[in-house]
Amino acid sequence: MSKDLQNFGAVLYVLAELCDFPNVEEEQTHHPEFYRLPDGYIKQLIITLLNLQTAQQLLDKSEIKERIKIWQEIQTNQSSSINSQQEQYSKFRSFLAQLLVEIAGASIEQKVIIAQRGVFIELSNILKWARQQNRNIALHLQEWVCEVVESLICEYTYNVDLGIESGIVSDLQQLLSKDLDLEDVKFVHANALKQFTFYSSIKHRELLFEMGVSQSVLRNIKSQIVGVEEKSVVTITNLFIYRMNMYNSIEPHPYYSVCQRDGIIDALFYDGLLNGKGDKTKAIGTYGIVWLYNGKQLPEEMRPVIIRLLKTGMLSQDDIISINSSNTLNNLAQNISNHTEIMKDDYLGLVNQIISNNESHCLSSLLKQIRIIFTIGTQQTREVLRQQLVISKIKEMTHHSNSNVIKNAFLLLSWLFNRDEMTKFDQYKKQVKEKKSGQQININHIEIIKQCRIIIREGISNIDKKGGLIYFAFRVAQSLLSDHKEIVEQEFGEDGLIYLLFQFYQTIPPEQLIKGFTFILVYLLDSVTEEQLLRMKHEKYIAPLIRILGCKDENSLLYITLLIGNIVTKMKDNGHIQQQNDIYNFFEQSGGLVKIEEIFKNQSFKRKDINQLAAIIIGSLHKSVKIPDEFRASVIDSLKQMAQDEDEKIVNLSALALAWLAECPDNHYDILSGNFSSTLKKFISGTYQQQVENGMILALNLLKFGLVESKEKVKEGVQWDIVREYAYQDDENESYILAAKLLNEWLVFIS
Repeated sequence: MSKDLQNFGAVLYVLAELCDFPNVEEEQTHHPEFYRLPDGYIKQLIITLLNLQTAQQLLDKSEIKERIKIWQEIQTNQSSSINSQQEQYSKFRSFLAQLLVEIAGASIEQKVIIAQRGVFIELSNILKWARQQNRNIALHLQEWVCEVVESLICEYTYNVDLGIESGIVSDLQQLLSKDLDLEDVKFVHANALKQFTFYSSIKHRELLFEMGVSQSVLRNIKSQIVGVEEKSVVTITNLFIYRMNMYNSIEPHPYYSVCQRDGIIDALFYDGLLNGKGDKTKAIGTYGIVWLYNGKQLPEEMRPVIIRLLKTGMLSQDDIISINSSNTLNNLAQNISNHTEIMKDDYLGLVNQIISNNESHCLSSLLKQIRIIFTIGTQQTREVLRQQLVISKIKEMTHHSNSNVIKNAFLLLSWLFNRDEMTKFDQYKKQVKEKKSGQQININHIEIIKQCRIIIREGISNIDKKGGLIYFAFRVAQSLLSDHKEIVEQEFGEDGLIYLLFQFYQTIPPEQLIKGFTFILVYLLDSVTEEQLLRMKHEKYIAPLIRILGCKDENSLLYITLLIGNIVTKMKDNGHIQQQNDIYNFFEQSGGLVKIEEIFKNQSFKRKDINQLAAIIIGSLHKSVKIPDEFRASVIDSLKQMAQDEDEKIVNLSALALAWLAECPDNHYDILSGNFSSTLKKFISGTYQQQVENGMILALNLLKFGLVESKEKVKEGVQWDIVREYAYQDDENESYILAAKLLNEWLVFIS
């Protein structure tokens, strides 16, 4: 019994804190830390029960012994039906207590394993049984079941699947709408069902909406408990998210009619917005209503209330509320009938206040919001915006640390100062998009490219005001280059599009560079021929690219290093053995090599392919040259690891870089170190012919320029049967077959 009391204390501790189970076997040198439970009798009782010796002393007290005796006598005198009910209740209570202890501190993977045991079915059965019992028994079990559900539903959507299939969602719906009186609904009850809507996929949310989950919690928005009110509104609003981005479209919401019919919109507005007690309740309810009215005019009664709440929300210290409030107001701005209300109450004073705060999290969204109002608003509205916006602050935003802020600042400035040209290029953009989607539309691509050249040429000297125009011009031009590769050659000429593109990179401050200014490099790489790419291995193209390596935007850095990597790996064979890379000296003298080395060493990038491309560039530049000692091993090791990459182009370039490095014996030790044999096998056994050829050239260079140990390592790594298969083919015009024949001869010679 003393051990049971001690364990009961441990369970109380876990339930109170939802933290790790304390180690009760070891002597406690200090009291456990409580994060939520306030000082008081309950806290002291739990601490006392956690101590085995104290628990025994408690049992020895006469009044405790007397209580135990009375309880035992009562149990003996109970009827068989009550015994059966009490026994079932005790079993459920024990099951739930053990389950809560097991879940406390469990990882996501462990929670999945627990759920796979059929726990949700058991929980569903407990709720069904509790529904038939008296209130005192039912309330405890219902609360504990919800605690388990609340803890099991996490960011791994598999548990959501299991929960829906088990029927627990339906039972929670009945619990929250019928089984519990409104005053009995607690936070844990509301949050249990909310978890399903929060961690659901789009498909799950659609199913949950069809199950009537929103309707089942409608009543609970009127709860006097702020947490219940809030979680009920969150449950309803989460189910309105029927696509990935709710802010980039004005298409009608598919649930509008149902929500209007079933009183969901009225409940959100009257019970949530007008009479709600929590700020989050009002904010989230506002998002839900606006989503439902997407593309529609808000009702006159709702319009001032909702717009006022959203404006206030943009100033919130809560980043999520600030961003979502601004994004939601963007949706309303898409309908000109809402503009008059938006512009009221010194709206532009609010805008200038937020713009002046460089750290505001809704900056990007707000800049987009002003742009929407300007582009579809009246002439009078446009003039007011031009006169009252603090333009100098918006220009400062084009140097912001956030690339989305930079993009939206550029676009807004271009709309403010170049509206006619922006309108024209917006139309070009739509035409190109329609053409790509397969629509029968005639486009004068020659004229559009000409207009792109004009915009870029003029914009280079006035990037702040015309950066948004250049952004549009690049988006249009990249699609046309991809679709009309025959025009690429002429665009290399003086004043051609490609010429102007690199002039732009030679001018723009690197900190202003964003994805929209550099993604065209990916299209360019896809559009040029091998000969044209080799021609780009020249200072007039390389120097601007080196200059913008200092940009902050990761996407841009990826596209820049991708193009550089593909340029520096192109060589014009002069017939000399161990020919060095002809652009190496320029990289070294211009500081480009140092920049690439810094990029390679930077481990903070989310896009690890940036580091990979930097290693490829370093390896390729050091063709027939010893890589400096301080980073030789790390670069070569990175290149060898790329043999396992899923991107065959990365694998191919890494094989080529290693092959070029192998032309210098000083690099051999690091190339051959570690599990080199498996790396070589991976290269030569690939299906991409260029990769196979580069793998065989790597082996040949190690054999040709290496020592005896190099030859042994190569023999271990080469799959001779694959080499023979290529070597015995007849088409000697294929370079990979020639490489196979040479490697086969070497292997015969050293065997």
